Amino acid sequence: MTNKVTLLTTFALAFSVVLAAPALAQDPIVVTASRAPTPPNAQTAALSTLSEEEIESRQAVFATEALATLPGVTLTQNGGFGGVASIRLRGLSASQTLVLVDGVPVGDASSPDGAFNPAFLDAAEIADIAVLRGPQSTLWGSSAIGGVVAITTRRPDPGVSARGFLEGGSFGLIRAGGGMGFGGERFDLRLDASGIAADGISKADERDGATEDDGYEGLSIGGRVGWQPVQGLRLEAFGRLNESATEFDRFGLLTGVTDGAQRDETTTENYGLQGRWRLADGRFTATALVARATVDRTSIDPTFGPFSTAGERDILRLQGDWRATDSLDVVIGADREDQAIVDGPGSRIDGVFVTAQLAPTSALTLSAGVRHDDHSQFGGVTTGRLGLRYAPWEAFGVRASFGQGFKAPSVFQLTSSFGPLPPNFDLRPEEGEGWDAAIFGTLLYGHLSYEIGVFDLSVTDQIDYDFALARYENIAQVESQGAEAQVSLRLTPTLEAALSYTYTQAENGAGVRLLQIPEHAAFAQIDWQATPALGLTLSVRHNGEEPAIRVPANPSGVLDGWTRADLAARYALSERLELYGRVENVTDEDYQDVFGYGTPGRSAFAGLRVRL
Repeated sequence: MTNKVTLLTTFALAFSVVLAAPALAQDPIVVTASRAPTPPNAQTAALSTLSEEEIESRQAVFATEALATLPGVTLTQNGGFGGVASIRLRGLSASQTLVLVDGVPVGDASSPDGAFNPAFLDAAEIADIAVLRGPQSTLWGSSAIGGVVAITTRRPDPGVSARGFLEGGSFGLIRAGGGMGFGGERFDLRLDASGIAADGISKADERDGATEDDGYEGLSIGGRVGWQPVQGLRLEAFGRLNESATEFDRFGLLTGVTDGAQRDETTTENYGLQGRWRLADGRFTATALVARATVDRTSIDPTFGPFSTAGERDILRLQGDWRATDSLDVVIGADREDQAIVDGPGSRIDGVFVTAQLAPTSALTLSAGVRHDDHSQFGGVTTGRLGLRYAPWEAFGVRASFGQGFKAPSVFQLTSSFGPLPPNFDLRPEEGEGWDAAIFGTLLYGHLSYEIGVFDLSVTDQIDYDFALARYENIAQVESQGAEAQVSLRLTPTLEAALSYTYTQAENGAGVRLLQIPEHAAFAQIDWQATPALGLTLSVRHNGEEPAIRVPANPSGVLDGWTRADLAARYALSERLELYGRVENVTDEDYQDVFGYGTPGRSAFAGLRVRL
């Protein structure tokens, strides 16, 4: 892996010191519970966000590390450094979580369930993350039964901008990257790149006798260009390329995973064109988006040889945002999504929707929406959504919502059979509905904020593999109930603390708890700006006991709970130069995130960040 380490590092370093020219300020794309820009104090859905500053203060390397800190999110990964990862919201499956990157769905159309693998998504290029929990298909269509994870990449800053970083540390990790932006009143440009390489750890847990390190290499390049040809009209093109190579271990009957020499090489791309036209003195905005997301993956096994798959998703989206009155916003839209296995079968979904949000007073917000989708194989499905937010006082408010969702069968599920029967062309969509309610407010003159809520979700006709028929069938059901809480406290002008907790009881139709979903999960963080130059962040993540796969080495079918602490520090050498470092797993906790897979022990990293 040495040659690629040199290549990635050289490229990223060279890119990070490119000089920049003026950048153009622009309206950010806001993904909200109403699919239109809405201030936080008017949201009717369960929404959590992470800003660029929060992600940077925790020194997250991958998006997975940031997502794992949010309430209602279960993030699992098959070993560190590129191991397959999954995002599950409120106990539902990864395939029932819709992931958007810059508004483009990025699920793998060639995988069995169509889920997105976030293991390769570098945090260095992320501007913010928004997580909408609960069924959101009325707004976003298929796969949004559990909710939506919306990731927005960096955009040009006003004026001259450039940044770069270089870091290294334990497990032979070397990581570097940078970006630049420039523009004027009618033109702007943003380019970013990052590279990472590491010797890694054994994907199979070393406690099971695995000793071979499994390395990882990744390269990400992205950019966007915007142009305003006339007043009120903005055109934008964007694209992103990610290449990764991950060594992994094979499945073993005794311990779940054993040492092997397997390798996975993945290339993902997403790119698109978007136009936005403001009319009627800004009271109506028309938006059109054409985009594509592709995944090309090759798995190399010394015994069975290489195996390649590739999938693609094409998106066409039209939307109109109408400010009907000062208190009423209406959004209408239509979209088309084509999914296909490259050089193989495919499917299409056409959808139309309308939503409305009414704020008759500053304290009250009401929202409603309905959507109809038509699938090329199974036909149509209609979903609806209702929401309410009432905050008569700053110290106390209430929020509630009800929504429906669906997950279309993947192309693989519709066309695959491993026995004498043909594929199941009669598969129905997975359908779900759920509600949530919460109280929230701020106390102590704005120093303390809180939100405490409960949720209930049910899914019917869930698709699973039927071993008796050797094909996919609608045979599963899921019930998930729980509670979520978030509290943040500003203790002093330089000291802040935050805590989130999630309780989840997720079961199948027979009342058996779902694998890899802990009942209790929590995250705590203390951020202290000790001096104008020195900042410290201590974060602690707890994952409770959870059901796991039953194998001879784990007859109980239970995975022990664990608690991990990380400490990050940053020191401003000047206005443009910052030294940073972190110690991960400070207490050297010996744990497994997924049964049979190893996790890093105590480790240390340090880096230098420059802003121009």
